[in-house]
Amino acid sequence: MTLTQSRLKELFHYNSYTGVFTRIKSTSSRAIKGDIAGTTNSHGYLRFCVDGVVYLSHRLAWLYVYGEFPEGIMDHINGDRKDNRIANLRIVSLRQNALNRKIQSTNTSGIKRVSWCKKSNKWKASIMYEGKHINVGSFSDKQEAAEAIKKARAEIHGEFANDGGNAQ
Repeated sequence: MTLTQSRLKELFHYNSYTGVFTRIKSTSSRAIKGDIAGTTNSHGYLRFCVDGVVYLSHRLAWLYVYGEFPEGIMDHINGDRKDNRIANLRIVSLRQNALNRKIQSTNTSGIKRVSWCKKSNKWKASIMYEGKHINVGSFSDKQEAAEAIKKARAEIHGEFANDGGNAQ
């Protein structure tokens, strides 16, 4: 049986401003009326069980508001996988979703797509677009590289530009 918007609304209240689901009725000794629904999975997304099936909370938020499960990939605009406010969710292509990724854990510069080049003794800024590396430039100053990559990202990636959680 496919979960419907009416069944979801029968069991839960969703606050679109906070992104939080609250149980309307108790369904077991562990699922009690008034409790906030959801636990974090190993990928950092909130999820919870409805009628014996585990769903990702952001997909249920879409169902709750729009009456249908989202087709394809959903993106958390601000990159916070626990922020399920409807204003923070959008349906995207695989490419668009990849643009909105956070900074890599292996990054040593602290700036997404900026790295130190030992060969030239400069900061190198490059960006990916449609599977191709685009060289933004080499810079003596890390802050100049940060500004250049931010500008290039805004021009090339548009609304999906993401500085990886940096203030740069």
